[in-house]
Amino acid sequence: MKQSNYLTLFIILIFSFIFALFIPKMFLSTSNTNQIENVPIISSNFPKPNNIYFNKQSIDFTPYTIINNNNNANPFTPTAN
Repeated sequence: MKQSNYLTLFIILIFSFIFALFIPKMFLSTSNTNQIENVPIISSNFPKPNNIYFNKQSIDFTPYTIINNNNNANPFTPTAN
């Protein structure tokens, strides 16, 4: 390489360093609000549906839904078939 190529390479290196250091700060906003968004508490209680759509004669499948009724102490052990 010639000596002029070293100078060009050095200028490109300095320009790239400045670009990588300062330009992203201009585009990315850093707000100092360190607040966590409040998340609503999850509950298993559901409100009663509107009487227009669900009356006393309609079927409500919610009480018959069973979630995770498995009392297996070792769920990853193979079972005999």
